[in-house]
Amino acid sequence: MGAAASHPELLDWLAAELLANGGRIKPLHRLMLLSETYQQSGTVPNRLAVDTDPENQLLWKFRRRRLEAEALRDSLLAVSGQLNRQAGGPGVRLPLPPEIAALQYKGSWQAHPDPWQHNRRAIFLFVKRNNRPPLLTNFDAPGTMVSCGRRNQSSHAGQALTLLNSPELDRQARAFASRLETEAGRAPVAVVQRAYRLALGRSPSPDELSLGRAFLEAGDGSFAETLSDYCLVLFNLDEFLYVE
Repeated sequence: MGAAASHPELLDWLAAELLANGGRIKPLHRLMLLSETYQQSGTVPNRLAVDTDPENQLLWKFRRRRLEAEALRDSLLAVSGQLNRQAGGPGVRLPLPPEIAALQYKGSWQAHPDPWQHNRRAIFLFVKRNNRPPLLTNFDAPGTMVSCGRRNQSSHAGQALTLLNSPELDRQARAFASRLETEAGRAPVAVVQRAYRLALGRSPSPDELSLGRAFLEAGDGSFAETLSDYCLVLFNLDEFLYVE
C-alpha cells in the first residue's frame, strides 16, 4: 500500500481545488508552480531542518535533480550559441555515423540537408527506437518501444565519459569558446566573467575568477584550444548539470 502521505491536509485541499476548477489540470499545475514551496532553493543551509528531516519529506527545500537528457542537450546548444529556436514543423533527422547508415539503413536514412536544423530543440528530433542519439541514451532518455510513466535516473561511468570525451561535447565546447571570443575578446578576466554568466547564470567568485584566469594564461596551445578546454570544464560542473 505504500507509506502514509506526508501532507494529507494539503492533498485534501488540492483535491478540492481540482474539483472547483472543473477537473482541469493546468490550473492545479499553475497553483503548485507559483507556490513558495516549489520556488525554494535547494542550497539554503538549514541545520535544524537537516537534523529533523534529512530526507526532505516535509519539503523544506527544493529537491536537487539532474537535468533530463533532452534539457541537457538543449542547454549545451543554448549556452554555446548553437540552439535553433524554430518551433513547429516535422521531426528532424540527425546524421548517423557513416558505418551505421550504410550497414543498418542502406541509404534509407536521410538526415536533414541543413546542418542548422540539426540544432533544433530535442522535442523536434526524429528518434529511431533502435538508434537513439548517444547523449540522450546515456542520460536516461526513455526508449520509444513502450510508454514511460516515470523516468529512471542513473549514474554510471558512461555519463562521465560522454561529458568529457564525446564528439558532441567537443563540438559544443568549441562553439562556446568561439562565442566567448566574439563577445568578450581574449582578455582572460572578461572571458571568465562572460563564461560564468552564460553557463551558470551568475558572476564568478574571486577564487573562481582567479582559477579561470590562471588556466587561460597557462595554456600550452593556442588560446582557442585552451578556451575550449575551459568551456568543457564548465559543462562538467554540477552547477551546470543539476537544477538546484
